[in-house]
Amino acid sequence: MPAQLFRFFIAVLIPAGLLLTTHGLRLNLARLPTALNDIVPILPYLVLAATLALALLFSRGRAVIVLLLLTGLYWMLGHPLDWQLHGARLDVGTFRLGVAFLLPLNVAVIAGLRERGVLTRHGVLRLTAVLFQAGVLLMFAMSRPHLLRELLEATPFSMELPYGSALLTQPVLLAFAVAGGMLLVRLALTRSPFIISLVGILVAVFVILRHPGDLQTVALFTTTAALLLFIALLQDSYRMAYRDDLTGLPGRRALQEELLKLGSRYTIAMLDVDHFKRFNDRHGHDVGDQVLKLVAARMDQVRGGGKAFRYGGEEFTVLFAGKRAEQTLPHLENLRQAIADSAFQLRGKDRPKEKARKKSAAAAGKRSTKRNTVSVTASIGVAEREDRHPTPQQVMKRADQALYKAKEAGRNRVSN
Repeated sequence: MPAQLFRFFIAVLIPAGLLLTTHGLRLNLARLPTALNDIVPILPYLVLAATLALALLFSRGRAVIVLLLLTGLYWMLGHPLDWQLHGARLDVGTFRLGVAFLLPLNVAVIAGLRERGVLTRHGVLRLTAVLFQAGVLLMFAMSRPHLLRELLEATPFSMELPYGSALLTQPVLLAFAVAGGMLLVRLALTRSPFIISLVGILVAVFVILRHPGDLQTVALFTTTAALLLFIALLQDSYRMAYRDDLTGLPGRRALQEELLKLGSRYTIAMLDVDHFKRFNDRHGHDVGDQVLKLVAARMDQVRGGGKAFRYGGEEFTVLFAGKRAEQTLPHLENLRQAIADSAFQLRGKDRPKEKARKKSAAAAGKRSTKRNTVSVTASIGVAEREDRHPTPQQVMKRADQALYKAKEAGRNRVSN
C-alpha cells in the first residue's frame, strides 16, 4: 500500500474510532458514577473553547465558523429560547428545524472554500454570511413560522425515509444527503484532515438531531465533533511544518528529525530530476511542478523500507534505515525505471477549447499525442554509513558525490 494511501486510511480511522467510542459511551452512561455524568454537560464548552483558541492561534477561519455553528447548536438544544420581539414570540420548534436544515449545507459549503483567515476581509464576510442566515431564520421563525414549517416539513417522498425524527424531516435528510455527497467528493480530491473532520462532524450532528431531547447524547457528540476539529487542526499544522506543500512528501525539516533517529546501519540515496532546469525554462513552472508531483508519486511507492523526502528544488532523498547499500540498489533501480516509464502529457497553451475544434484535434491522432508527450528521467546516488563516514551529513555528502557520478556517466542511472 502506498505511504500516502496508508496515511489517509489512518486519518480516516481516527474520527471513525472516536465516533464509535462516543456511541459506546452513550450506551453505558448509566453505569458511570454520578460525578462523571454531571461533568458531561460542560464538556462541550471546554473542548469547543480549546479548539477555538487553537483555530484562532493558527488563523483558521473555516474552523472558527464550524465551531460557532456547533456552539450555537449545542446552546440552542440546551435552552428553552423563550424569546419575543415587538409582541412576536419565537417558534422554537420551527427555528430548530431551520437550523437542522441549514447547518449541514453550511458545513459542505465551508469544505469547498479556501482558507482565508479569521480577521481578514474574506473571514469577516463569511462570518457575516452565517450571522445573516441566523437573522433571517429568526425573523421567519417569529413572523412566518407556519410558512417556514410547511416548507421544512414537506414530504416530497411518499415513503417514509429511515432515521427520521422531529428535526430530521425529509427536507433535512435531503440536505444531509447533499452535504454528505459534497464532502465525500471534496475528500476524494484533497484527502485533507480538515475535510475528514467535517465528515465526522456531519455524522455527529446527524446523531445529535436524531436525539435532540437527550441532552447527554447531545453533549457527548458535540464534544466529539469539537475534538475531531481539534485533531484536524493539529494534523494540518504538522503537515504545514513537516510536509512539502507541492508534492505531499515529508520536507527537509522532517528529514533532519528522521536522521537523528538513525542507528549504526543505514543507507541514504539522493535523487535529482535530469535536465529539470532546462525542462522548466522550456515548458514553464506549472509544468515543472507537475513533473515534481509525478516524481514524488513514484518515490512515495519505493519499496525495501525506503522513506522518501523532498530535499529541495528538484532534489529528493530516500532514507533506508537498517539497510546496506547493496540491499537498496534493486529497489532504487525499480524506482528509477518507474520514473523513466512515466510519460508526461503536455497541455498546449493554444489547445482548442471549442467543441467545433475538437474534431481537428482528434484527427491529429497519434502524431499529436507523441508530439505532446515527454518523458522524465532521474539520476540517483547511493551511500551507506561506514566507520570512515559515521554521521548522516557525511553519508549524504557521499550520496551527493555518487549522484554527480551518475550524471557525468550519462544520467538516468543509479550510482554508488
